[in-house]
Amino acid sequence: MHRKGAQDARRAKKFARLIKELQVAARSSTDPESNPRLRTALSACKSANMPKDNIQRVLNKANSGEQDNLIMPDANIGEKLVMDYGATGLSLRAHPVALLAPYFGQDGWQGCAVAAAALQGKRLSLIGLVTTRQRPGTAKGTVFVTMEDGDFSLNVIIWPKLVETYRQAVLKSRLLGVVGRIQREGRVLHFIAERLEVCDDYLRHLRTASGAVLKPYKGRNFH
Repeated sequence: MHRKGAQDARRAKKFARLIKELQVAARSSTDPESNPRLRTALSACKSANMPKDNIQRVLNKANSGEQDNLIMPDANIGEKLVMDYGATGLSLRAHPVALLAPYFGQDGWQGCAVAAAALQGKRLSLIGLVTTRQRPGTAKGTVFVTMEDGDFSLNVIIWPKLVETYRQAVLKSRLLGVVGRIQREGRVLHFIAERLEVCDDYLRHLRTASGAVLKPYKGRNFH
């Protein structure tokens, strides 16, 4: 987990640097044939395996005259977070769950990290960003979801009957709320789901002045 976090951090930092150079290079022209600096920036992005959608988004913004909005110096942390996720799918500034914690608290949700110290059988209402969804062929319809809050990664078990009842939340939610109970087996910790909610609506609280809303990385999903 720590190794993956370090890799993500390096990737985010590299992508952020490349995106900034791409933004600057595209100011004069978005035609790489007539803009050597842009041509070099595009080559560097491709070499770093940056998703084509991220590159095209910067070029589209430059063409529409909106580029300066991406790097406004007076942007607050929420706006900067939206910009980072829009460009790279990651951010080193803060974690969305941490910024949204006041809103979660009002509605009775807690971050995933609370589970780390919870006792066997403890019922909790936890919320986090979904990073993986798995439905192994040998699990007879059970779905395993991993969600995290920046401090802790939690494995959630969703039994087949719940998968059908909360299908939208299981398959589509980026920000997932789960009411369930702690299950401990030695050092292994699972969270057994009893109810699920799509909590993506909280993301509206993180937006830029132009109205762009945070869209976290969708994670690795089963098919």
